[in-house]
Amino acid sequence: SALSQLHVGVAIKSRQEVVFANETFVAYVRPPFHGEIHDCTNLELIDHVQRMLPQIDAEIYGEGDTVLERPWGTFSVQVKPINFHGQEGQLYIVHDVTATQKAILELRQLDKFKTNLIRTVSHDYRTPLNIILNGLTMISTEADLSDSMKNMIDLCQDASKYLMYLVNDLLDYYQLKTKAFKTDIRQFDVAETVLSVVNLLKLKANSAGVTLELSSEEGLPSDFKSDPERLKQIMLNLLTNAIKYSSKGSKVE
Repeated sequence: SALSQLHVGVAIKSRQEVVFANETFVAYVRPPFHGEIHDCTNLELIDHVQRMLPQIDAEIYGEGDTVLERPWGTFSVQVKPINFHGQEGQLYIVHDVTATQKAILELRQLDKFKTNLIRTVSHDYRTPLNIILNGLTMISTEADLSDSMKNMIDLCQDASKYLMYLVNDLLDYYQLKTKAFKTDIRQFDVAETVLSVVNLLKLKANSAGVTLELSSEEGLPSDFKSDPERLKQIMLNLLTNAIKYSSKGSKVE
């Protein structure tokens, strides 16, 4: 019959007696089976399933799919009530989900690797970056620096600060993944924060041939309560996209 040729395991039980089982059902969920399945008669298959169903029933819990782990694969089992010739019965449907489960496991391992990589990068890059920034700050205080050297140090500081921003972004992503994300609400100067973001992106804007200018409105609060780092992130993302999608020679203000 058509049910016998399916690549889905099917068995039907009525009044505690198995009345049908295809070869696929036995191949998927069988315990060690002596003899080739395709050499068995229908009655032999039914007799074998009759003996193995109590074991399968003991593994099935609750409603929906139950996953059975076997040395030869992973299988999903559904049990549905049916009416079989006027009698209450049960329909067992078994799907081979070995490939699906393997793909899910690989995705989980990849996600774990990505999370560990982000954690390592975000933590291990911060220390050397802080050393670079502190070193540049110390050098910039030297009195005998030429204007060109001061400009170069400023560019290096801006580039290092931007890299630190990217590292902090990775750290925030890791904290969100691990549900450890926290905000730091405190008083800060909005104008100074905005200016620091603009200075941070001037190098990127110059490289893109875009003019980045800051114009402030009167009455901008100098004492504002929020998370300055989150505000910086929002502004950096907005301005980075503005620079990215602006044509050469244009102005972002």
